[in-house]
Amino acid sequence: MKESRANELLEKYKSNMLSEAERAELESWYLHLAKESPSLNDPNIFLSAMKRMDDSLFQDKQVSIPSKSSPAGGIQKLWYKISAAASIILISAVASYFIINNGNKEVTEAEVVQNNIKPGTNIAKLKLADGTEVILDSARLGEITAQAGISVKKLADGRLVYEVAKGTAGGQFQGLNSIITPTGGQYQVQLPDGTSVWLNSSSSLTYPMPFDSRERKVELSGEAYFEVAKLEKGGQRVPFIVETKAWINNPQGHKVEVLGTHFNIKAYSDEKTIATTLVEGRVRVGALSANSAQNKELKPGQQSVLSASHISVADVNTEEALAWKSGLFMFDEKRLEEVLKMISRWYGVDVKYENEGLKNLLLSGSVSRFASMAKVLQVLQSTGTVAFSLEGRTLLVSK
Repeated sequence: MKESRANELLEKYKSNMLSEAERAELESWYLHLAKESPSLNDPNIFLSAMKRMDDSLFQDKQVSIPSKSSPAGGIQKLWYKISAAASIILISAVASYFIINNGNKEVTEAEVVQNNIKPGTNIAKLKLADGTEVILDSARLGEITAQAGISVKKLADGRLVYEVAKGTAGGQFQGLNSIITPTGGQYQVQLPDGTSVWLNSSSSLTYPMPFDSRERKVELSGEAYFEVAKLEKGGQRVPFIVETKAWINNPQGHKVEVLGTHFNIKAYSDEKTIATTLVEGRVRVGALSANSAQNKELKPGQQSVLSASHISVADVNTEEALAWKSGLFMFDEKRLEEVLKMISRWYGVDVKYENEGLKNLLLSGSVSRFASMAKVLQVLQSTGTVAFSLEGRTLLVSK
């Protein structure tokens, strides 16, 4: 049986859509493999191959390996448990088979350690209005500085918090502050109005000190998740606006006006689109140069994608868009180039492709952002469609 057919049957199995004939075909195929490849009947070899995809998959799980004479129920039990433990679409017995029989070189833990490649962590710097820079991950706990009646503090949980002193409205404009995360960094900040922002790697957020009384405007480069505090003055809502810098396809930039509370914006300058995903409330999105008639208003569960020529809106799985905030890489039918950009920003590696066509391979799956890069790549490589190797801090991608 060809790998593509095996994958098709396994997908139908997990969706409980197999016909009786297809079920028999799948079970017959497994028994044929077990006869030709004794390793599939050896639990140690089988589990070792699966373990290479992600050590965490089999923690606290019992996986039974059927013998050649096992009844259909035993085989079904095997497929069920492997599917339940799967971290990507192709993780199943067919994946382990192709791993066992795959001669491609894998990125090893030793290579990752040797090249000092580690998962990202909570690191960032704060740039104050006077140009002073504070490295937040090494800054002492407590007050870092005070500006315009606002105290800037680092809390025990690592968050940066702006606290407005009682009896003060924050005073006159003092300049701009910026919080900047490097490659392999993330950070959380609470702005003077009480808005919480989570910054992903290679991102920056710039905001005035203090906010204008008529509107709260910030500028984002990269990716961030916002939980916007409601603020009124004189009975009127004070709008919260996120503007992005110019990006690869549009020198005019992008604007999100917040009419609700929780949303994510992905606006990296090296990407061709800007994506805004709404979790709760309402937002209005559009290009900075566009008139209001071209703006789009999102409802919870929707995502807008802004390109150079238009804005599209669709219902999406918000869990995938917010996975980074929960400590996961999650991707559903996503191009390999997009997946490896996430990995590149988090682990601080460059990526080179054997050929441009590899960028368009589609992958689905989920794996911890705090796993070693070797484990993450082993999960991706287990599809049998792509292979990786390391040269220093350059990740080479091949077929």
